[in-house]
Amino acid sequence: MIVHIATMGDSSTLVDGYNYHKNIDKFYILTSKEFSKNIPKLDTKIILKNIDPFKVESTINMVIQIVENEKDSDIYINVTGGTNAMAAGALSAAYYTGTKAYYVLNDKKLKKKIPLKNKIIELPVPNIPYLRKLKKKQLYWLFKLNKKIIESKVDSITQKQLAEGRKPQVLTSHIRSLEKVGLIKINKEKGHRNLSLTNEGRLFVGWYGNFKYMKHI
Repeated sequence: MIVHIATMGDSSTLVDGYNYHKNIDKFYILTSKEFSKNIPKLDTKIILKNIDPFKVESTINMVIQIVENEKDSDIYINVTGGTNAMAAGALSAAYYTGTKAYYVLNDKKLKKKIPLKNKIIELPVPNIPYLRKLKKKQLYWLFKLNKKIIESKVDSITQKQLAEGRKPQVLTSHIRSLEKVGLIKINKEKGHRNLSLTNEGRLFVGWYGNFKYMKHI
């Protein structure tokens, strides 16, 4: 399934993005209540999401939630429309969810007509799609590990300590998945599996931990 997410103020760049890509199965439009009356008619399923246009985290939270819900889809984000805060949030979320992002040049600002294919600017997105690779349970244990390490004021804890009364083996598959994507490090010592976060893991937790959606995992 092909899914597009677009921030919207002026709807013209949204329509251009739609017309260029076509064959879109689902179109999420992120906008404020003020601009929701400007929703254009498109020949696809439109899902309207109201956000605070002046809070970067509002856009980020919404994009993260959509990407999680559409995890198996091919996702594109149009970062053009709306406020600067909406554009910044959409692009930041694209970076950390590994989704494709693009910008649409505006005829009104250019003061001239240009071919549609020349309006679409594909944006480079680094390949760090942790959110799309990991399950909620794996994210839960990653955040739990970080919290316990901070509370204990140590660099690592054992898998048994993280399990907190559960059988440590219950965590093994989740821990291996986190190690595979480079977010945690496992050191075996004296029969124990010591767990710590990598630099990438700390950055990931620190960044995502600031947003509401991740706090409910």
